[in-house]
Amino acid sequence: MSDSGVPAETVLRLIDLAYAAAEPGGAWEPFLLALSDATRGRATVLLYHDYASAGSVGSGVRNDLEAVSQYNEHYCRIDPRALSPAASRLSKPGVAVPDQALISYADFEATEFFGFARRYEMSRCMTVALTKPGGQFSGLSITRSHDDAPFAAADLKLLEPIAPHAGRALRLCQHIDRVTDERASLLGILDRLKVGAVGIDQKGRVVFVNAAAAALARENDGFGVGQQGVFGATTGETRVLSDAVLQALTVSGGNSCDLFFPVRVRRPSGRPALQLLPILLSRSHLERRGDHGVRVILLVIDEGSNARLHPGALKTLFGLTPAEARFAAGLASGSSVRELEVSLGLTRSTARWMMEQVRSKTGARTQAQAVVRLLSSLARVSEFD
Repeated sequence: MSDSGVPAETVLRLIDLAYAAAEPGGAWEPFLLALSDATRGRATVLLYHDYASAGSVGSGVRNDLEAVSQYNEHYCRIDPRALSPAASRLSKPGVAVPDQALISYADFEATEFFGFARRYEMSRCMTVALTKPGGQFSGLSITRSHDDAPFAAADLKLLEPIAPHAGRALRLCQHIDRVTDERASLLGILDRLKVGAVGIDQKGRVVFVNAAAAALARENDGFGVGQQGVFGATTGETRVLSDAVLQALTVSGGNSCDLFFPVRVRRPSGRPALQLLPILLSRSHLERRGDHGVRVILLVIDEGSNARLHPGALKTLFGLTPAEARFAAGLASGSSVRELEVSLGLTRSTARWMMEQVRSKTGARTQAQAVVRLLSSLARVSEFD
């Protein structure tokens, strides 16, 4: 039996349910429902508030949907508990706070908010902050009606062993959401590129093909895509492509992007060749949970395509000088720094300086990231000959 009078197995079950909410396909409702039962609450919600004028109810159980809508649209701005001078000071992660520590019940009854709270049976409450990103409240609110008993010390004690675990689960959920959003954003950009892009997972399987790469594969002219990988016109070229991808996948580390030499693939029709450029993506930034996330992006650049990055557009987008913009356009077309030395007539030190300028002005940490950002701009500005 815990200090709150709730059986220890109930506390452990609540902790398990909190972590289950952070698992793939998990939801907060089972945890919130069990917590509401354990505390004899009428409703329990995940609540966000900036202690000023903005707030919202996230997941919740046993709460009236109309009440949630009204709170999010209006009553969050006049919530006397959230706006109390004591709210920010008392609301510390893992510390449960009863409503009367924020505002006396008599003063609460005199507010406009009280009529709203009483109507929806949430006049009494206790809260616990799970996280305070940027000093804002992000946590649990458990409510009772006006006719119910106020929350007591035993109710507050129940939350003490549970809140740290619920906070970790919430931070994990937020991190997963950020990673998922970033990945979706990247693949959306890749799908709009005028150059081909093929996503390959850690096992070498193709898990993403953008529209441009799919169109090149349908031509069946030196480049193809299957679930097990990409292939060229001959067995030898397929082996070269497989080796290039394997080399990228076996690089140690994985905390930053890495760029590898492009592979040139001939086309049986005699049309201009294709260049395939493997880019190893950062695990921390782009990989999905599990073993099926995109690990390598294979850019497929048609040397004869009239879709290209125009130096003038790059100059405007990234604040490059004309010479830097020409250099950047060459990088995005698959040329190496050494090749650009020759084609643009640069000394080695000048080429390296230009690479550093392009990297800095695109906001990239590595050459690979610079190439990805340059190619991403192709989704916004392309010029045709």
